[in-house]
Amino acid sequence: MSVPSGPLWMLFIAHALPELALQEGELTLGGARALPDALATFELVDGRWERGAPDAPDPRLDTVRLAEPTRAACLAASGCYGLSPAPDTCRLPCPCPETPLATEPYPVLECRLPTPRTPPCYRPVGTLSGLVPPGANVTLGSISVEGPRWWLYFSSSHFEPPLERAARVVIDSNLVVQPATLERVLLGLGSREVARPWVRADGLELWFESTTSTDTEVPTEAWIASRARWSQPFLRPRPVSPINTAPVLSPLILADYRTLLYRSLTNGVLAVTRSSTIAGTVEDRMDLSAFSIAPNEGAAGLTLGCDRQSILYHRTNLAAFDQRLVLASLGSFVPLMLDNTGELRDDQGRPLDPGDFVGGHLETPDCRHLLVSSGSEVRIFEATACP
Repeated sequence: MSVPSGPLWMLFIAHALPELALQEGELTLGGARALPDALATFELVDGRWERGAPDAPDPRLDTVRLAEPTRAACLAASGCYGLSPAPDTCRLPCPCPETPLATEPYPVLECRLPTPRTPPCYRPVGTLSGLVPPGANVTLGSISVEGPRWWLYFSSSHFEPPLERAARVVIDSNLVVQPATLERVLLGLGSREVARPWVRADGLELWFESTTSTDTEVPTEAWIASRARWSQPFLRPRPVSPINTAPVLSPLILADYRTLLYRSLTNGVLAVTRSSTIAGTVEDRMDLSAFSIAPNEGAAGLTLGCDRQSILYHRTNLAAFDQRLVLASLGSFVPLMLDNTGELRDDQGRPLDPGDFVGGHLETPDCRHLLVSSGSEVRIFEATACP
């Protein structure tokens, strides 16, 4: 059995090169030995190598059949052995990981993400108290797992009215606020607002909305700050200038640490990518792409789900005076796309109706609870089986 070769082929084969017999126009395994087990087929689709079906037909000009190595061995060889004069354009993908997204940047952007989870249903179980005095507003940001502690980041105008300021507090897995842990997140921005603080999974990067006035005519911008370790404060806050050409809301970084998702008041939900995953990086040029969420409807309060593979947002249909909480699962980072989208439901199977969504919403890291803020009250919903 042979495989066509030439300037468009680069193969990773789990055999030492002396075992291969190279001939003009083809690549043949040496001798009459059978092809090894664990064969995988890759096809060139729209300029990208994609893994095909196991029962794909015999090799053709646009198909390569080869022994699939372990992911570690593949990465150690930079994706393939150098049997082609054009490695940058002909590299075959390493096997994709099947594990959930962890706290480090997702390493393989060309891979499909793991199979999305099935969203649970939710039942109300109470309210979260102890953040600010009763009646003061609370805008939820994110929960950062820093060692054994869960830090809930939020903002409120209680600290320096009328603008919102960021704070954080330790909560346990039962959503009880731990005494004497409430502290301000001070960034030295003077009169600038710090709202909806979003901390990426490793705890080293902070994204937030910022403005200088409660006047709706003053645009809201995306800002970023960073730190080297959990024990340090966030430093060097600065605007994300490439996207602040129109009012920006709910900026958050996805699990690849490169893709920033945000809501533009003029263009809907957009995504931009940066080349670096280093905390605090703002590049002069960021690749912008439209991202289809809730077409022809509003998509507010963007947050990342507890599995770091789903996006939770508040969808509004102004014409029907209807609003819903929606969970959308990512299928891949490159290209950025959704696998499925569905409304969250209560334990009776009805669309979840937690009231006013103005203060944001987020899932806990263990996926057991959903927090929804109406502004003056944070309600707790517990995940349960759907009917």
